[in-house]
Amino acid sequence: MDKKGKLFGKVSIIDIILIIIIIAAVCAVGLKTMNAGSSAQVKSDTQFYVTFKVENVRSYTLDAVEEGDIFYEKNAAKLGTVTAVSGEPYMEIVTLQDGTSMQSPSVERYTVYITMLCEGKEDADGFYIGGTKQVASGMDIKLKSANLNCNAEVYDVERK
Repeated sequence: MDKKGKLFGKVSIIDIILIIIIIAAVCAVGLKTMNAGSSAQVKSDTQFYVTFKVENVRSYTLDAVEEGDIFYEKNAAKLGTVTAVSGEPYMEIVTLQDGTSMQSPSVERYTVYITMLCEGKEDADGFYIGGTKQVASGMDIKLKSANLNCNAEVYDVERK
């Protein structure tokens, strides 16, 4: 930079800053235009099935859920209505005497799968319960019903 504020004697620092601002503005307008196009593809009032997995729980959890139960999220937003419930023994890791490990079914613990019919929206990014709560495989969520309060993982999401 020389005494006149020019880089290599040819380009002013102020000119470089203005060029960067113009490029950033063009990019922002371009992104906004692309996002506006994707919002037009939102499908409202979509019904879909969400299967939640609750691991390492007692038999009470399996017995406390029935078809027709309504579940809510922690903040009281309705998630959906139970359409199916199943359970299997929880697979725990057991260390053997020789130091190796293996999976073994637990006698007193279960993995429970709760499938619900949910309503919401669908767009290119996925499914949204009630239009605001995104659900995708692997997400953690707090389930709440009249008989049960537990943490669950979204196991699967599919269109009705």
